Amino acid sequence: MLWLQRVLPGGKSVAVVDYLGKPGSGKPHGNSAQPTSNYVHTPAATMQRVDERVHDKGSCKAVYDELVEDMDVEDAPQNSRVVRNKKQYNTAKDRGKAGDTHAATFADEVQRLCSMLPTDDFIQSITLTQACVPCVILYNKRQLCDLGQLCFHKQIGSVWSFDKTYNLGHMYVTVSVYRNVVLQRPGSNVSPTFIGPLFIHGNSDFASYSVFLNHLAACLCDCDFKQLRVGSDGEASLRKAVKFNMRGVCLVSCTRHLCENLRRYAQKVQIFKQYKASS
Repeated sequence: MLWLQRVLPGGKSVAVVDYLGKPGSGKPHGNSAQPTSNYVHTPAATMQRVDERVHDKGSCKAVYDELVEDMDVEDAPQNSRVVRNKKQYNTAKDRGKAGDTHAATFADEVQRLCSMLPTDDFIQSITLTQACVPCVILYNKRQLCDLGQLCFHKQIGSVWSFDKTYNLGHMYVTVSVYRNVVLQRPGSNVSPTFIGPLFIHGNSDFASYSVFLNHLAACLCDCDFKQLRVGSDGEASLRKAVKFNMRGVCLVSCTRHLCENLRRYAQKVQIFKQYKASS
């Protein structure tokens, strides 16, 4: 066993142990999507701390980063999915206590949504695909009109941005936003951000995103996509679908996501360099 003194911030000590035995035959969790991976149980004390923090903080990633920095390696969550799953479980539990209609089964929710399609002018499309959960496209005519008038100008037009959100229910929600450049907030002179078309989906692959973007491209077929700028984070399948369905579009990246990723990776590199220097 090798003890490393003052390796981590705060003067914490770390012990490096060389294990010479054979690992046990752990079995994967029954709900695991990867049946070949061993299941590692998260300690009850760790889950208690996760439960306390997800009520106070909105970002699951911020909770995960905080716990990884504060806790020992063996006690910290294995990955950020532990935090996301706990928050999603608490949300579903609270809805059930309140008697919300969302406490119904997933099939009931989909059936109810399909029954609203002929009469609700906000629900534009529900796509059923084999071996995939339904995809739902939501928007109204005003949003499409604003997109055609405010986004299709490369110099002064707004960037049409897409971002996928988590833990809003059984499925993902990809939200598109744009700035209404004809309006300005008093004092700051900044154009307000408006919500554009929404996409509810269970898969985040190229085919699923193409359902959404092909539908929007068909509705905006009279516009010149060479004058459009589309922004997103690092979702590769989303960017590929934008490029495929909206030929000539200019793809830009979100600076906030890039800065957050750079800051997070730089912190990991700094800790690793301190560890190497001490060893």
